[in-house]
Amino acid sequence: MYALIKAGVVDNLIEWDGAGNYIPPEGFTAVEATAGTQIGATYVNGVFTNPTPPAPAPIPLAQQASAQLATIEAPGGLISRCAVRGVAVPATYTAYALALIAIVNGTDKTSTALPATPAYVAGT
Repeated sequence: MYALIKAGVVDNLIEWDGAGNYIPPEGFTAVEATAGTQIGATYVNGVFTNPTPPAPAPIPLAQQASAQLATIEAPGGLISRCAVRGVAVPATYTAYALALIAIVNGTDKTSTALPATPAYVAGT
């Protein structure tokens, strides 16, 4: 595998054995690539350095709240565990669920993070 380099950056990777009559396009240099070299890598002083991948996009707060709400409402979640065992849902969890609902439906316009998860409910 050879890298076609232009201005110090890998523009393309090609299958070539390094022999034969291949001539890189004008302005390009063909250099044998190291394993894992990617298009976009820099090539400086004989060393390929792959680009840093972009950070993943943040998950919107409403989506995070919806997922957390689904967890506590799902079968086996806190609310169903309380119901099955005859344990009242603690006020802290009711407040937590209501806060999540407000984020999901957009009535909470000020939160920038999920509320803290209340402590585990004994007996559930």
